[in-house]
Amino acid sequence: MTFDSRSVSRILAGTLAAAMLAGCGSTDNGGNEGEGASADTPLVYATNHFNGKFSPFFSETAYDTDVYSMTQIGLLTSDRQGAIIYKGIEGETINYNGTDYTYYGPADLTITENADGTVDYDFKLRDDLVFSDGEKLTADDVIFSMYVLADPTYDGSSTFFALPIVGMEEYRSGMASLSSLLLKAGKDNTDFALWDEETQTKFWTELEPAADKFVQDICDYLVAAEYNAEDDDISVKMANWGFDVPEGASNFDVFMIMLDNYGYDLAGMTSTEVAGDAFSDLMPTMDNYAKGIKTGESAANIAGITKVSDTEVNVKLSTVDATAIYQLGVTIAPMHYYGETDKYDYENNMFGFDKGDLSHVKSMTTKPMGAGPYKFLKFENGVVYFEANESYFKGAPKT
Repeated sequence: MTFDSRSVSRILAGTLAAAMLAGCGSTDNGGNEGEGASADTPLVYATNHFNGKFSPFFSETAYDTDVYSMTQIGLLTSDRQGAIIYKGIEGETINYNGTDYTYYGPADLTITENADGTVDYDFKLRDDLVFSDGEKLTADDVIFSMYVLADPTYDGSSTFFALPIVGMEEYRSGMASLSSLLLKAGKDNTDFALWDEETQTKFWTELEPAADKFVQDICDYLVAAEYNAEDDDISVKMANWGFDVPEGASNFDVFMIMLDNYGYDLAGMTSTEVAGDAFSDLMPTMDNYAKGIKTGESAANIAGITKVSDTEVNVKLSTVDATAIYQLGVTIAPMHYYGETDKYDYENNMFGFDKGDLSHVKSMTTKPMGAGPYKFLKFENGVVYFEANESYFKGAPKT
């Protein structure tokens, strides 16, 4: 029987997130959740599995995702059965097990299927949303968040960039991260038009031990879980992990085969197939190779993402996609915190960072901030401390 670690990780993520956020949902009467709230005692969350990457863009584990989720809101919300709430501003009342519950969200959504086959998703934000630092939340924050996820060098777990948004492909073309180009070129590459030989040599020197450990973690896991015996050939072990590799292959050979299966999407492969330490911990210099390298021409913006007003954003898809709605409800991260305000000018195709350079966004990874029910206070000794966000749009949580 083939063992699928991806299914387990998704179950864990869903279960943990649901458990952590159970106290933050909508009430049946839409009342203020803050009644009786107290900020005297912080809420604490402890586990020995934190990686400390509490980012709405770059978290790598379900545990880290739990942490940032406490501080953020998404563009859309759902009811107890996972159905999308389209009228979040006025609220929607839905019966569940004989009880009516009213659900509120940050925005209303209207979907229009057009005669030419395109589909418009019109988001209208509440006009009273603020982040926990008091700054107003606007359409600019939504657009910034979408552009981070759409950047050609984005290497987090989101697949927002894969949506059939009009102009997405044109915007992402003509640029790729240095790491992706190095991987595709291979360690024996002799064309140094886009980078020098020293950079290439250093990259592969740093990659190989990290790749070896990454694959060894998988093999060790399979042995510990009794899917394989210690002396089984790596081809037998990796068959139980879902990969066909030749007998006697080295760990590094296996890593490159896995990477080829993922189209050289290093972030996607390592986040999905991880069985031990996160790859960013195994190769902490990876961000040195994350900057975008221009390889051709590209569009200056994504034609299908439009700011209509300070509270309205339109996203146009080129075709009907039934699952798109679940990815369009992005986390609304504060541009003034995760981005750089002097680099945001919507009319002049500036979206809070230089295209191909997410270094500032990544620099804010360890201390999340948003418009969610809680404020992040600190992380120390495996414990995260929160306090209630008094400006949360549903009212400060009671816990």
